[in-house]
Amino acid sequence: MSDIRIKLINLLDDFILNTGVKSSTLITEDGLVIASNSEQNDQYEEMNINFAAISASILSMAERGIEIINKNKMLEQIKIDAGMDKSLDADFSILITRVFSNVLIQVIFSKKINFGLIQFETNKIIDEIKNYFKEETSKEELFESLGSLL
Repeated sequence: MSDIRIKLINLLDDFILNTGVKSSTLITEDGLVIASNSEQNDQYEEMNINFAAISASILSMAERGIEIINKNKMLEQIKIDAGMDKSLDADFSILITRVFSNVLIQVIFSKKINFGLIQFETNKIIDEIKNYFKEETSKEELFESLGSLL
């Protein structure tokens, strides 16, 4: 396993420990999984693959809508709520936030978790990812490295 992938997995693991989210995954805007938290069983791994593809589709449709309003704007974040009752464990939200132009972080969390905390920690992990790659590698090398992980 590459050093980059280990670093990303460690960041995602810390994110889960700090927030209690169900899953955190880095994906491409095409829906491919780059890295996900390490404490996953087969069910969560399959869920991440499926949600990565769904997220890419949702992102693509939303960006087409944004282009109608302003061709120069890029979608930065989407939040999807599933279920109607915050008291049920089955009710969850998905937050898809852009890290780089073609890399997203997808977070799946219970509606019981404070959304402000999720946004704060998501922005924090994005900053950590950007700082890590700014210090360690050029953007071209980053995408070349990420491409080798897919």
